[in-house]
Amino acid sequence: MPVYELFSQVKFTGFGATGIQLFERPISIGVSQEVYFKGKLQAEIKVNKDIEAQLDFRGNSVDERVTLREFSAKFEYWERMKIEIGNLKQPFGTEQMVSDEDLEFIEESFINQQVSDFGYAVRSVSVMLYSKYKDEYGYFPFSYYFSLFKNNSLTSGLYARLSYHNDDFIYSVNYSFQSIGRDYPIKANAFCGDITFNPKNTKLSLEAFYVKNIEAVLENVVLNGDENIFAAGVKLLAAKIFDIDGRIIKGLEPVFLFGFFSPDINESEFHTLQFMPGLNIYFHDDVRLRLNYNKLLTKNRFNKKYSSINSLGIVELQVRF
Repeated sequence: MPVYELFSQVKFTGFGATGIQLFERPISIGVSQEVYFKGKLQAEIKVNKDIEAQLDFRGNSVDERVTLREFSAKFEYWERMKIEIGNLKQPFGTEQMVSDEDLEFIEESFINQQVSDFGYAVRSVSVMLYSKYKDEYGYFPFSYYFSLFKNNSLTSGLYARLSYHNDDFIYSVNYSFQSIGRDYPIKANAFCGDITFNPKNTKLSLEAFYVKNIEAVLENVVLNGDENIFAAGVKLLAAKIFDIDGRIIKGLEPVFLFGFFSPDINESEFHTLQFMPGLNIYFHDDVRLRLNYNKLLTKNRFNKKYSSINSLGIVELQVRF
């Protein structure tokens, strides 16, 4: 195939970003600040009107190498049901439904980090059936996702997400089931739900999680066979874009996130609170300076008072394309 014909079928998107992290407790990592850069290049290949493929490459200054994050193939034979196969981002929680570069904050929330560590908000080789709501689907105001996955011979399971769209409100529920092998096989269930108010230039979202703490269960099951360890958390996000339309600054977006997370709901006195205010300064729809302060307050068996370890401020310049 001639080169010009090949590239006419390929669309490239992604982002580049560079910034600095300012740590509140430098003694914990040995440095008080750290500069970084990162990027994403995504190629969307249009095979024909019904079939697309996607390659997602990522790189950053920590790894100093480029990795293939995702390959997937999408089949669009039916209007209200698409089929996607590949190493897919699993539909569990609102942050999993948005591309990383489009999130309001530089870093994912603490709750999403923990749920990811447990193995829920992750990527897996899977087959996914889904349909995203469009305004013309008024007679069927739903979005749905159903995914079956398998990670080698150790873990398999499913994800399901259903959203109801009512004007500017979106109501969603999520479920995940995992069957985990190894020497001590376990079954894990996870639930989350959210309500999002999302008119133009505004977002207000309340989300709750109730998930089996797989990390703690795998430790406990060896000692006493206890598998009933569930983590829980809630998260509130608020963001609003104000159009400035100046010669340099086009818009300002103040953002705020509050989160509560307990790794064992039966011992909820041990938990982490997250307060994350921020400001996005837009020089263009796809060029923004991002200011975040991620305040984490943690109580555990070793800290009777709140510890602010891992709290930090971040300044980042991001360009999307």
